[in-house]
Amino acid sequence: MLPSQLYSHPGKLLEEHLISTQKLIVHYLSEMPDDLAESALGITAKIVGLTHDLGKATDFFQKHLKGERVPKKLSRHSLFSALITYHILKEQFQNNEMPMLGYMTVLRHHGDLENPETEAYLEDEEIDLVKKQIDNIDQEKWSILIDNLYKYGLPTIPTVYCLMINPVV
Repeated sequence: MLPSQLYSHPGKLLEEHLISTQKLIVHYLSEMPDDLAESALGITAKIVGLTHDLGKATDFFQKHLKGERVPKKLSRHSLFSALITYHILKEQFQNNEMPMLGYMTVLRHHGDLENPETEAYLEDEEIDLVKKQIDNIDQEKWSILIDNLYKYGLPTIPTVYCLMINPVV
C-alpha cells in the first residue's frame, strides 16, 4: 500500500488509523447477532469507521499536527468528515436514515450530540469553512488515501468536489 503521507496523529498515517478503526468495528459487529453486520446499521458503522476522520486530510490539519499555528476553526475536521460520510452513505442507501445517522455520528464523534434538527442545516459560515478546507487538500495525497480506503471496503471513491456541488445535508 502506497502511503498517502497524511497523518491522523503524530507519526500515524491517516489510512492506518481509519482502517484500524474499521477493523475494530468489524470485530465488535462479529460479536453481535449474525444479521447485524450486513444490516444497514452494520454497513453504516463500517463506513463511518473509514470516514470519521477524513477531514484530517486538509493541509490545515496537517500543519496543526506539525505544531504550526493554524486558526482553530480551519483545523477542525468533524464537519468536513461528516459531510463526506453523508454523501457516501447517500449513495449507498435510498432512504435518509443511515446518511443522517452517519453524519450525526461523525459530526459529534469528539463531543456531545446536539439537536439533530439544528445540526442538519449548515450556516453560510460553515459552508465557507468547508470550501476553504476543500481548497487546502493536496489532491494527490487525497487520491492515494481514498484508493487505500477503497481497498478496505469504502464503497465509493468520493471526491472533495461532491461537497462543493451540494454541501448542505
